[in-house]
Amino acid sequence: MFLGVDVGTGGTRAILVDREGRVVASESCEHLPIHSAEIGWAEQDPEDWWRAARTAITAIMRHAATAGLTVEAAGLTGQMHGCVMLDSTGQVLRPALIWCDQRTQPQCDWLHATIGYQRLIELTCNPALPNFTLTKLLWVREHQPEIFDRIAHRPQFRAFGVALLRRRPAHPFVGGVQLRLLRLDLGLQRPHLIVQAADLLDNRGAHTHLLQTCAHHIGLFSKQTYIQHNLSSD
Repeated sequence: MFLGVDVGTGGTRAILVDREGRVVASESCEHLPIHSAEIGWAEQDPEDWWRAARTAITAIMRHAATAGLTVEAAGLTGQMHGCVMLDSTGQVLRPALIWCDQRTQPQCDWLHATIGYQRLIELTCNPALPNFTLTKLLWVREHQPEIFDRIAHRPQFRAFGVALLRRRPAHPFVGGVQLRLLRLDLGLQRPHLIVQAADLLDNRGAHTHLLQTCAHHIGLFSKQTYIQHNLSSD
């Protein structure tokens, strides 16, 4: 039996799937409303994703326990382009700027002016758009430098969720191919551009670690997570 967790914009869903791909049970929990302090802004508290995930997982595992089912593995998926900023201890520094946040058009314009619009298309097949992650980091650098200077990890929600399930910061935070800079396919196909992008962030390359890519096996759940959610320890 497999556990699937989908952290969406409005809520988190957990499902049980058998080896034939049949959905055995499904549970969900709503998130708090999106916070929008200004027109075009969209933020969510990553800790609220975790609250909703715990609620949905706990409910789905009750189904598994009642039916005598054992969960062998779990997979996470959900909304994209949410920029979660953590310090060196894995603590959230500010609410996440999620995929539909549109405040970063000036940062997009700056990237086009700095790199060149056509050159960006040649390199990535995409223009810079407000929902991409690098533009969010550039906005925080400009408007909240005291937070930007403390950023040690920049996972998207899937890697953040995995780290919480493991009960320790994942280093590096990984989320497969989603950590591709602007979502512009820079990371896996052109690794040297990660350093160039980090230079755009601070002119020293000191934030290269925020733009790492990885498609490796992430790890195992913690013993605490196994106990809390009645997962198999095999």
